[in-house]
Amino acid sequence: MKSRISELRLLAQELEIQRLVSMICDIDNDRVWSVRVPDKGQVTMVYIGYAPLDGARSLFYSTADALPEWVKDRIAVLRMLPPSPSSSAVYNVGRRVDKTTYWVVESPKGEQEPT
Repeated sequence: MKSRISELRLLAQELEIQRLVSMICDIDNDRVWSVRVPDKGQVTMVYIGYAPLDGARSLFYSTADALPEWVKDRIAVLRMLPPSPSSSAVYNVGRRVDKTTYWVVESPKGEQEPT
């Protein structure tokens, strides 16, 4: 019984993530990254999308300045929004999750992708 409840909780969390991601992009074709930018220290990028991905699913950068330009551009837009998940999504740009965490939609073809 406990394992079934745990499975249902995980499914509910997954469905909520899918719902939130679908608010910012085409969930089946676009790639979405969770980027954590602390005031100081290492920046992390973790792939949270549903579209197929070739390559690393977790990327680490020494500072925010080291991020790819397309990621910095999207974060610059999202920083103008309040750090409140209920009102902070921009389609094809991303979502501001909280003060230091952003979900960014990967660049369209022709822009630099994460390396």
